[in-house]
Amino acid sequence: MATYKLKFDLYQEAAGDDAANVTISVNGTDVVSAQDVTSTDANSPTSFVVDAVMEDIGQNEDSHTADVVVTFNNQYYVDSENDRNVVLTGVSGVVRYDDGNYYTRLSAPPYPSYERDADNNLVPKAGYTPRDGEVRVVRPSWMVAGPNGVTTFSAKAIDFGSFDWSDHRLDIIATSIDGHDVSGSAEANGYVKIWETSANVTVTYARGDVSVS
Repeated sequence: MATYKLKFDLYQEAAGDDAANVTISVNGTDVVSAQDVTSTDANSPTSFVVDAVMEDIGQNEDSHTADVVVTFNNQYYVDSENDRNVVLTGVSGVVRYDDGNYYTRLSAPPYPSYERDADNNLVPKAGYTPRDGEVRVVRPSWMVAGPNGVTTFSAKAIDFGSFDWSDHRLDIIATSIDGHDVSGSAEANGYVKIWETSANVTVTYARGDVSVS
C-alpha cells in the first residue's frame, strides 16, 4: 500500500439557503467529512486536497483502481428551478515516495552527474550545478530502473501551494449514481452529477499519473 495525495474538484448547482454538502470516501475510508461545496463555477471549483491509502503499483503493472463514493448530504428539490445538485468535475493525484515527500520528476541531467560521498550520500559531481530545487531520489520498488541500471532520478519536491495539478488528472468513471447502475459510463466531459444521495466512482491511476510532471 502507498499514500497518495488526491485533489477532488466539485461545484454545486445551488438551490435553497444552504451550500451543497458532501462526504467522500476512498476504498471505504472517509477522506472528506461533511464539507460544503460553495463554488457554482465548473471552471473554478471547490477543491479538497486529502491523503488516501491506495494500492501501490508494481513494476510489471500498468495501473490500479480505487473505489470512491461521493455522498451528497443535503439534497434539496422543489421543482426544476429549485434543484440543488453537486457535480464532481475531476480527481487528481500524486504518490508519496519512500522518504515521505512528494516529487515531480525533472528531465535527466547529463550522465553521470551525481556520485556517492564517503557517507554514501548522493552529491553532484564536480562541474555539475544542480537545477533549482533539484535533488536525487531513490527509485521506489514500483519504478523501472533507468538507463545504465541507475536506481535514482532527478526530481523536485512539490510545493502544493503553487502546484499545477492539471498534468495529474486521473480517469474517473461513474459506476452507479444514486443507486442507479450507469453501466460504467460517466456524464459528459467526464463530470459526474449527483442529484439525490451518492455516486460510486471508479478512479484509475497509473504510474505516470501520479509521479511524473
